[in-house]
Amino acid sequence: MIKVSVLMPCLNMEKYISKSIHSVVNQTLKDIEIIIVDAGSTDNTLNIIESYRSKDSRIKLIHSDKKSYGYQMNIAAKMAQGEYIGIVETDDYIESYTYEILYNEIYKTNTEYIKGKTLAFFDQEDFKYQFPMNACPDWETKNKVVVNPSRYPWLLMCDTFVWNGIYRRTYFSKFQFRETPGAAFQDIGKMFQLISNAREAIYLNKVVYHYRQGDILASSYNHKSLNYVQDEYAALERLLPDLPAGWIYAYYRNMAGHILNRFTFMASEGIFWVESERSIIWLQEKIRYALNNNILHRENFELDKWEQLLLFLKDAKLLFRHNQMITEQHVNITLNTVKQFKDCELIIFGCGAIGKKVAFL
Repeated sequence: MIKVSVLMPCLNMEKYISKSIHSVVNQTLKDIEIIIVDAGSTDNTLNIIESYRSKDSRIKLIHSDKKSYGYQMNIAAKMAQGEYIGIVETDDYIESYTYEILYNEIYKTNTEYIKGKTLAFFDQEDFKYQFPMNACPDWETKNKVVVNPSRYPWLLMCDTFVWNGIYRRTYFSKFQFRETPGAAFQDIGKMFQLISNAREAIYLNKVVYHYRQGDILASSYNHKSLNYVQDEYAALERLLPDLPAGWIYAYYRNMAGHILNRFTFMASEGIFWVESERSIIWLQEKIRYALNNNILHRENFELDKWEQLLLFLKDAKLLFRHNQMITEQHVNITLNTVKQFKDCELIIFGCGAIGKKVAFL
């Protein structure tokens, strides 16, 4: 019996896929199948996959005729035969115990899904560190929490990733990924539906997933990413009339978060993403609607985020220039501090993107 079907979408991942596949085939839970969906890799990715597949019959390779993350995930899910579905991005990796502890916690329950914690990591030649991501702060002191997600819209603020857990296959398959081109943000709609419809979920205070940062080819740096954000939220909008007020708030609050997050990456790169301009007017209109109809309020945001949101509504380029100026100021302050200790070994922490920029200067 297959306990977990592991879905692994990929495209030109020769730099990272060996570590990713290795972490999956060496799971302590052996009753798994591994479904890799390649969207037309032109580097050495396929040779690496074939090398692993020749040694492990659990690996299945599908060739996708579309370069669409959503399409890749949907065809892999249709092929899956396991009780549960897990996902591993092929530039990331998981702990050897990941699926064993997740499966052992969930299989005797009626729970729709179970999640563990994620560590983000940088792994570059002269720059390595890791940090926890998007933990739900109220649960940090507990080893395990069982909740009814449909009653907790705020979960969308801290549970934003589709891949750091496993889902009952029959439940996961109720909701489709949108099959838009590319591989950016196509999990927004899927996550919204998985959480808002679930009646029971388990959250473990244990690291199960490692999420790569710092790759300039990743979707975080895609100049069209605001277009993809708009597409996802536009598709979700049809669900709003049937949802309680808390979920309508979560829809708009998450939208605002995605907007501000994109502008943070934009400023750190120092380039205004003109390719995303078609979406800005639509997103501005939606946020204005939420403010004018008392769905979003000042108290829903930290002061700096609220000020950024107001700048976005006034003029998106004002927000870009504001964030760029703040980033440059913080980099200069941090860099000048670091230079005072140029002959010492330094550990930079608590600086986020600022620390990353300083480390490369």
